[in-house]
Amino acid sequence: MFICNENVFDMMLSTRNVSVWILYIMCTQIKMTLNSVIALLTLAACIIPTACGNPPKLLLISMDGFKHDYLSLPALKPEHINNFQYFIDNGVKADQVINVFPTVTYPNHFSLITGLYPESHGVVHNRFYDPDPRVKDTFWYDNRRDNFDPVWFDVGAEPIYVTNQKAGKDRRSGSALWPCGLGKVKGIAPNNIIYDADPFSHINFTKLVDTVIEWYTDEIDPINLGLLYFDEPDETGHRHGAGSDQVVQMIIKLNDVLGHLFERLKEEKLGDEINIILTADHGFANVTEMVSLSDYGIYEGRDYNSSSQFLNHITEQLYTNNVTGKPNREMHIYFCFF
Repeated sequence: MFICNENVFDMMLSTRNVSVWILYIMCTQIKMTLNSVIALLTLAACIIPTACGNPPKLLLISMDGFKHDYLSLPALKPEHINNFQYFIDNGVKADQVINVFPTVTYPNHFSLITGLYPESHGVVHNRFYDPDPRVKDTFWYDNRRDNFDPVWFDVGAEPIYVTNQKAGKDRRSGSALWPCGLGKVKGIAPNNIIYDADPFSHINFTKLVDTVIEWYTDEIDPINLGLLYFDEPDETGHRHGAGSDQVVQMIIKLNDVLGHLFERLKEEKLGDEINIILTADHGFANVTEMVSLSDYGIYEGRDYNSSSQFLNHITEQLYTNNVTGKPNREMHIYFCFF
């Protein structure tokens, strides 16, 4: 195992005989780019040898919206984050990473598994309209069909699960709700997915972990690459704000989920075989001032053309405030970059 220090990347590149790599990364702004994460993905998946010539095992985990300094929140005591601390003490830690723009879930998750910027891989937002005459349709991140439809993802980029499966018949991939990681690209889909589910199915986190472990330990067709997505603490952060008491409780819950993962790895004797990367797609910032777009003649539910001829669509999302019982309003402007 590697202990984090300033020469860690030199150590990574020069050392090939370690049995376990655990890389812990929390987003969002400096120290590492998403492309650096891709480089480490490739290194962990392709270079590190395993016993008996078996394909290397890699598990990539994303905790949506996990701000880079969440583990330093004053309300979190050491016992609340002991499993996160285990990752830090026994692996490699980056203080922050630079995510891609726009700083939302789907573009960043596709960048994580392709190594490309949104303008190159084609997923430019959580929702966007593609005016291409062959498409002329809108991608909605919470539409199950869109999460599987190759028209949105098979535009030239090659996700790591495709690369993995092209490398040999003994290499198989499993995607547990990974945004932009469920559909066919170049005619290849992940070997294992959770059927009748998408990234917003809200499946129990412990069950998600158990499912992925079952894929790794399948006696006939085990996977060697797993993509595991948790939709928290993003949703809690949207509802209650970054660093809120509710976010603290969610971090404690995620810490317990990591503990369950460690136990399952130990039970199945996978600890010495699998490389783990834990990361996030973006961070969070609380809004201190609000601008009412309606004061400027801009209203929800309408499309507007800018001087650049990009299509701007205004949408409004409502979240119920658990204290007041009234909805909190978030207004978003979505741009078409095509």
